[in-house]
Amino acid sequence: VPGGSGRFRVGSAFYIHPWCIVCSDALSEHNKACDVSIYGLLGKVTGLKFSLRCDRCKLNYNYDRYGDRARGWNLYESQRPLVEASDVCFVERKLLQFQCAFSVSF
Repeated sequence: VPGGSGRFRVGSAFYIHPWCIVCSDALSEHNKACDVSIYGLLGKVTGLKFSLRCDRCKLNYNYDRYGDRARGWNLYESQRPLVEASDVCFVERKLLQFQCAFSVSF
């Protein structure tokens, strides 16, 4: 998702409603946003990773999952276009699929 500064924004707010799935309260910023690298079919771009939190339920909303350690983590219904390879690196899912298809063809 393109951000305003030419960077991609990698966060849960762009893929879910801006409110808690459990209690419908508004979500707020949980951790300070950090720079990440995103690798895709067209090369590398810089991204901004952030997470949200419900102040009432204390559930955390990350790019690829929501929940917490005590109650466990849940995946969102829709598959994300990026895969988190490390804390500061994402890979476009299409690139991974292309790589797997290419390596199987040999």
